[in-house]
Amino acid sequence: MLQPQFGGRVVALMVFVGALALSVIFNLNKFDDLNSFVPYVVTLLYTVGDPLLLGGTVIIASILAGGEVARPWWLVLIGLIFYYLADLIYTYLVVQEQYATGDVIDIGWLLAFGFIAVAALMTRSIFKE
Repeated sequence: MLQPQFGGRVVALMVFVGALALSVIFNLNKFDDLNSFVPYVVTLLYTVGDPLLLGGTVIIASILAGGEVARPWWLVLIGLIFYYLADLIYTYLVVQEQYATGDVIDIGWLLAFGFIAVAALMTRSIFKE
């Protein structure tokens, strides 16, 4: 069974804690302003879920480090960083009631999925050979 190197675990933990801290700073102080259960739960899921996704991706990329499949995983990580930042700003803007569809922040999700799509194409070409 593949195990992440110690350095990969440390980096993953640092990424998770850093992303969680940013999410908490930007969003949790606004929970008092939310007046219903659903927005509260959605904001909480964004606050915790995105850092978990980033940390998990760092662990996977560190397990595959040095291999041919590792490069696409780093692109996935870059895509997830864009996704995380877009979610972070989106959640903040929604809580502030300043988000509108088609806002500039939507570009973050497009970039995120673009990087993830390129990673998928790279992985496919690796296994086709």
